[in-house]
Amino acid sequence: MTMRPRTTPARTTPSARNASAPARQAAAAFGLNPAPLDAAPVPAPGDALTTHLDHARVALLTGPSGCGKSRLLAGILQHTHRRTRVVDPALLPLHACAFDAIDAQPRRTLDALAAAGLAEPSLWLLPAGTLSVGERARLALARAIAHARPGDLIVCDEFASNLDRASAESLARTASRWARRAGVTLLAAGAHEDLPALLAPDLLIDARTAQPAAPPAPRTPNLSIEPGTFADYHALSHHHYLGSRPATVRRILRCVRRTPHAEWLAGVLVVSAPTLNASWRRQAWPGRYDRGPKYERARRLNTELACISRVIVEPRSRGLGIATQLVRAHLADPITPATEAVAMMGALSPFFARAGMTEYRLPTPAHDARLRDALAHARVRLTDLPASTTDPFIAHELARWARHARVRIDHPHPLPHLARHAVCRLAARPRAYASTRGDPDEPAQSNE
Repeated sequence: MTMRPRTTPARTTPSARNASAPARQAAAAFGLNPAPLDAAPVPAPGDALTTHLDHARVALLTGPSGCGKSRLLAGILQHTHRRTRVVDPALLPLHACAFDAIDAQPRRTLDALAAAGLAEPSLWLLPAGTLSVGERARLALARAIAHARPGDLIVCDEFASNLDRASAESLARTASRWARRAGVTLLAAGAHEDLPALLAPDLLIDARTAQPAAPPAPRTPNLSIEPGTFADYHALSHHHYLGSRPATVRRILRCVRRTPHAEWLAGVLVVSAPTLNASWRRQAWPGRYDRGPKYERARRLNTELACISRVIVEPRSRGLGIATQLVRAHLADPITPATEAVAMMGALSPFFARAGMTEYRLPTPAHDARLRDALAHARVRLTDLPASTTDPFIAHELARWARHARVRIDHPHPLPHLARHAVCRLAARPRAYASTRGDPDEPAQSNE
């Protein structure tokens, strides 16, 4: 009896439309019949999953690599009724500076950069392609923050997959916190087993079954606040927008972040002696520090008042609330009855207010007011300033503003860079803060 070879029907599998003939022949040798990729149906999410997703603020699609997360995510995107935005660092315009990559109005851009953990002016003028992997991930998130509306579905495939886990934790907490405050749904997908604990999702979806699973307890960062040294400040000083050394230092606190495998300096707070004159103190402590002979005012200031002059958090640890914790630690045991602080980006990163300090608006500096008047006279919007530097009048006023604001850009053609810097400064809305513990003639009270 003649034995015939047993044949197996060829299986159809999706493939790229431009697969070459040798590639198709190789697949056919293993019983595969390639079909165009766009012919493969994308699975639709079940009604139960859609309902759960509509009520979630943070959702995580998880499972091992190759289990179908991306296809299920594509199905959700294809069948959703909601407005969607995709967060993907690969979509960033790499030749544009980080500030321009957001592609929004200056004030909205600054708000988005701060919310994403990029409130570091030294990064704003750098090309997006020169940023680190973690910074690009935050920049992609900032683009979504700037353009998102309540009810949107924000999709992040391979969330934090190429970040070290310390950076992944801070990015996860930043994204999760923003989604809950903004009223959007953040849908992340990833294979790392620590993502459920880092994101603390309302909805956890197992991609293998497309069914909700019980989310684990969120992970709490291991942070400790302790006395620091000037070496701690020096180690992080390059991350602060003020390059100069702070005034007479009276106290330094540091935050140490620990994981099972390492520990490192995550943040630092510097307390300095106060300046003699500050007009906004009349709002916080009426008549306390603006009357009497100069020597008497100086003595009272140095005895009763200290200034928080620097609060710096290293990039991998932004979004964990370290700045707020450092300020609270100082206010809980201050070295003087009264404490003050001035923050150029106080309206963007209001951690002083979150820590319990009372906020005060600062008067507009004369050089900022003059530049605003010059723009109004030339009928140039603040958003159009970087494109208007060829105008001799604008160039003259911008150079004058830079001298009085003590801004210097080391570049062969500094005017466009100065213009972007001016846009950031004029839109930043600086704030002053005050807090009191004790009773030096009833000065300003804390918000706590």
